Amino acid sequence: MAAWHWLEVGGSAWLLYYAPYTAYFKAEKAGVVRPVAVEEMVAEALRRLFLKPGADHHRGFVEGLAKGGRLALELVEEKTKKKTESYVFRLFRLEEGGGLKELDIRLSIRKVGEGIVYTLKFDDVEKWQEFFKQKLDAAVKAAVEVGGRLPVEDSFPYMVGWVNSDVAISGGLLEMGTSHLWQLAETHALFGWSNIIISRVNLTLEGPKPQFDVYTSLDKLDDAIRKSAEGGGGLRCWALRRRAGRG
Repeated sequence: MAAWHWLEVGGSAWLLYYAPYTAYFKAEKAGVVRPVAVEEMVAEALRRLFLKPGADHHRGFVEGLAKGGRLALELVEEKTKKKTESYVFRLFRLEEGGGLKELDIRLSIRKVGEGIVYTLKFDDVEKWQEFFKQKLDAAVKAAVEVGGRLPVEDSFPYMVGWVNSDVAISGGLLEMGTSHLWQLAETHALFGWSNIIISRVNLTLEGPKPQFDVYTSLDKLDDAIRKSAEGGGGLRCWALRRRAGRG
């Protein structure tokens, strides 16, 4: 009954944590109340934050966030539309003596259709970068290794492939957002990102996953185009294919 209510009606996954007998009656009761309460969504967000192996993988961030204390939330924004709900909370840490310390982080919960997206957004980006330094260093090291395996004579064909997909051109900049280290490393080997920040952390069923936002000057692509044209390499082949109507 609990599993059916969760899958078919959209009730709380917490029903599955009870013994079958208790879960049955709680599922019956949940059928006449709101299927997913805001309190349940907040509880699920915090569960994902401290979930292993995600929390273990980002132990420095999680420990720096809580520092042995408890977290408190303050609702600052609520929007409800047809089939869409969103809530934004400010995060605080409970200090000794009952004081509250603001963490400059917001918890965003968006319910769209049957899915719910949980995100921690940093108001003070620089304040929290140190907790992900190991991740960033690993990505840069991997980028050096990837760069050593690329044919450096003409990087344009590889760069334009990313520009056609994940890398965007905006306001004279090349930019990309990703939560995958392999993608960060491969594009960093090509574009040499001049600015890498972590502006938010997505809370997934595998635990917290940082979102990398990267930027660099459009000159990186311009230089690759110029070198490719001078060498008669990838850019020339690409232009010929376009002229022949094949791409």
